[in-house]
Parts: sequence; structure tokens; C-alpha cells
Amino acid sequence: MRAISTDGIAQVIEPFYELLPENVFKQVPVVGQLCWIPVPRLETVPFIFDIERADPAEHYATKFSLRQMKSADFHSKNRLPLKLLNLRDAEELVAQRTKRRLAIIVAADYTVFSDLEKILSQRAQKHLQEQSIIVAPLYGVQSSDHPGGPPPLMMARVKVLMYRQFLYCPEMGAHGVYEALVRLDRLQPVMPHHPAYEPTRVVLAKEALGVLMGIIRGLFGAPEDEDLVALKELLKETLPPEARPGGAT
Repeated sequence: MRAISTDGIAQVIEPFYELLPENVFKQVPVVGQLCWIPVPRLETVPFIFDIERADPAEHYATKFSLRQMKSADFHSKNRLPLKLLNLRDAEELVAQRTKRRLAIIVAADYTVFSDLEKILSQRAQKHLQEQSIIVAPLYGVQSSDHPGGPPPLMMARVKVLMYRQFLYCPEMGAHGVYEALVRLDRLQPVMPHHPAYEPTRVVLAKEALGVLMGIIRGLFGAPEDEDLVALKELLKETLPPEARPGGAT
């Protein structure tokens, strides 16, 4: 099949990105802002690190093996405690392959009551009011430098919003943004602290952010916004005939 090309949503929304002020973009995470984070590879069956003491009298773990999860995992094992790991009785160490990717912040502001801070601190439950963020990672498209990305046929459909779990993002080379698809099926929480989180000045423009949020609402079961439905119909008309699918679920 010959190369399939369509500009899709990038032709309709212009500009797709804006820049946050140089003196504020690192201060507080902003919904729509792009950031660099480690993104784990999702495994069908998780990999477990089996770790134990080489000597019962020594607190440091010196013996370990890597294997796939078993049904007996995440149950009581009565193992000896290991220094620095602080594993509880029914906890395991999960090993994941990760890659540093760009991601878009989709949630960054939660309800916090100051009168609960002391209570939660005393109960060792500060995590119940932590200011984490939720991000959607960007996966690069297929190119000469990245042969493993989604094929042209798939990308043509992504660009016209035919997938409820993907959004196309054009490149912004001057600021390190690569051409990619946003994967809403890979949403993940992140603690916005260096070095696991590195914010950029780039943020989705208002219209692009509106489309992203509309897709997210639909993904979680809300009725599609009329404007988003109309945009999808408009974009489908730009799809080359050879890229139109015979059916979808």
C-alpha cells in the first residue's frame, strides 16, 4: 500500500500549542502542559523481583531472581524484613521496563483541607492528600529514526479522531516536541518532583485542550459533546479512501 497521508486535526486546530511564561512554567503543574516522565511498559503478566537475605542475620538483600507473577504472589509469605525496601507482608517488588517520554498533564488540582494535615500525618496517611498529577504519555510515530511507531494507515485514522483512546499531536521541533499520538489508554499518576518529572514550557492551546478533554469524557462514558461529534465528521471527509476502515468496535 502506498504511503497514506492526511493532516487531519493539525490542519483544523492552529496553533496547536502555546508557550507558558519562562519564569512560571516550573512552579505549578498546569492541565495541558507537556512534561517529561518515565513511562512503564504495560505487561500482560507483571514481572516480580524475588529478593531475600543471603544470611538471616544480615538485613541487606543479596539474593534475587526475576520471574513472572504467580497466583501465590501478593499473599503472606512470612519473609524476613529487608533494609531500605520496607516491604509489607503481602507486598511484592514489580519490575517494569520504562522509557522517558513526553506526557500531557490531564489532572493537576485536587481538593485538600488544611485541617486534616495534622491528623493524616499522625496516622501516616499523608498520601490521602498528596498533590500528584495524572498524565497521558506521547508515543512517537513511525519514521526513519523510529521504525517501531504506529504504521501510516493507523496514524491517518488517529489524525481524524477515529480512535476514542488516541489523539494526534504534531511536532514542535523548536521546543523538543516530537510528532506523536497521545495514549489515553496509558493514563498514569506521577509525583511532580525532579528528576522523575521535568516540566516544559509547552502547553496545549485552548482548542486542542478542549478536544483532548472531550475525548477523555467520552472514553469514561460521558455523552460526546456536539462540537466534538461535528469535528469528527468534518475530519473524516479528509481521510483518503484507502484508509477508511471496513468496520470498527
